[in-house]
Amino acid sequence: MHSKGAEFAGCWKYGGSMILVDVQVPAMDRVYDFELDEELTAGILVRDIEALVAKQEKAAKGKGGDRYLYSLRQDGILRQEETLKQQGVHDGDRLILI
Repeated sequence: MHSKGAEFAGCWKYGGSMILVDVQVPAMDRVYDFELDEELTAGILVRDIEALVAKQEKAAKGKGGDRYLYSLRQDGILRQEETLKQQGVHDGDRLILI
């Protein structure tokens, strides 16, 4: 699957459709498979993804500043206050946690 990655599905159900995306986490040198509710905002997902990755890797959650999701396909940072659906994130997209 991913040469330097790992599979890890995080599922949230808010009422929207679920989409499957790859989330690259450079700090861990890994790529994770996530199933995400497209009706959740990028800001909520950043916090949840960070917590789940830290738990999976048995690592301390970062204490740094704000983190964002960067969309490779869209070549831009996702707006924290908007949902994945509003920002056009689709199945198969690659997001990078920055």
